[in-house]
Amino acid sequence: MLVKFNCRLPAQLTGPADAGSLPGFLDLATGHFVSDPKSKMNKVSALDDWRTVATPVLRGFLGISYSWSAGRWLPADWQHV
Repeated sequence: MLVKFNCRLPAQLTGPADAGSLPGFLDLATGHFVSDPKSKMNKVSALDDWRTVATPVLRGFLGISYSWSAGRWLPADWQHV
């Protein structure tokens, strides 16, 4: 049974190691996952350096996480935000 919250949580679907993860939001009212096109990042170098497509452009290599205060996906894991 789904709880009727008007809320969505940032989440990442993970697949095989070569596929990476798909950032988006889990809607708690419907139970559906929706990918977020604003989370797109481009790989910059062979050292797993990533750059956001959204501006201002951010660079990082420690994963990806969502920042509520910034309202966007960041190229850093949640411990570094």
